[in-house]
Amino acid sequence: MYVTTKSFSHFPSAAFFVIAFFSSIPFFVRHSVGGVAAATIYAALLILLLAAVNVEGWIGVLARSRVLAGGAIIALAVANFAVFPRMRLVSHPSSAPDALSVPFARLLAGREPYGKLLFDGAPISPGPGWIVLHGVFTATGLTPLIVPVWLGLATWMVGKSGAKPALFVALVFAPLAFLQMSVVGHDIFAISLAFIVMLLAAFAVPPQGFGLLALAVFAGTIATARLPLILLPLIIGLGLARRRNAACGIRFAVIATVTAVLWHGGFWLWCLKAGDFYQPLHVFQRAHSGAGIWFTLLGALGGVASWVWIWLKPKSDISDWLFALWLLQTALFLPIGVGELVHAQHSDWSNRQGWADWEGKNYIAYPLPLLAASLVLRF
Repeated sequence: MYVTTKSFSHFPSAAFFVIAFFSSIPFFVRHSVGGVAAATIYAALLILLLAAVNVEGWIGVLARSRVLAGGAIIALAVANFAVFPRMRLVSHPSSAPDALSVPFARLLAGREPYGKLLFDGAPISPGPGWIVLHGVFTATGLTPLIVPVWLGLATWMVGKSGAKPALFVALVFAPLAFLQMSVVGHDIFAISLAFIVMLLAAFAVPPQGFGLLALAVFAGTIATARLPLILLPLIIGLGLARRRNAACGIRFAVIATVTAVLWHGGFWLWCLKAGDFYQPLHVFQRAHSGAGIWFTLLGALGGVASWVWIWLKPKSDISDWLFALWLLQTALFLPIGVGELVHAQHSDWSNRQGWADWEGKNYIAYPLPLLAASLVLRF
């Protein structure tokens, strides 16, 4: 076993550790006995896992194992299918799977998809392109496969790029929120996994021809997953402009952005005609009501600052652009997630229920797969 001599910045690893651990605290505070010990063990395991990023020898052999990576993804799919039906029978099940299935079912019936709230009164966050893209899963009872499929595609692309696929899968599994969201059928982590696939595919296909244009349309469709994510194809386009040529990057960014705008615009007009509220817009209302005006403004300023940094900092490595996708989403959503926790605790940080009910943890943890891919592709 030896440590590689390649240049290594400690910030990405430190950021991964802090966010993974912080977003996992709710799982530890639920238990008055053993919570501290479990948190300590979890922190130690996180450190060991991150240390494996730039270690070779027998650890490197395990980290590069496609068999281990594939086995873990299959195990996740089996666990999802085993646990998901049970999670639908609890007293207060997650409405996240319905946010994909209900609007798609309405769409198949020829009705405006956003004309009805979910069973618990929650509005629908996913945009129309993302909903249609996963309709084959939700309409056939295969919702538990959404995250494993995207994880499998992302892992294949990461391994194809010469990185350590098993280590990548382990890092994706590391935030405890990932497994919790996966087994209940939540799509939030699938979003960052999908953007890993998009960025690596865009950098791999020839700059001329139909392939890149089709990927741009696909990226614009994925960018409808949540309304603010319409910004992400611009980063992929900027990366293509820096790594290849300006025309290539501009074409990708314009086609992807126009695709996302057409998806949102078309369904917004349909809602307007039907007299319904376009529910994907509620993410802005939630940010204001859940986190408060100051944390919302902080998130907006963080997004602007991260975009300026991404624009000004020259980059040529794929891992840098994965880091950029992670940075922009984290800058936007971290203040919102923290703001929700602050308001839920009411200055009483010993309030276990406030920690346990903290849904904002998912919004600060879900971009971590992008950071995981960036880390493993640096070596």
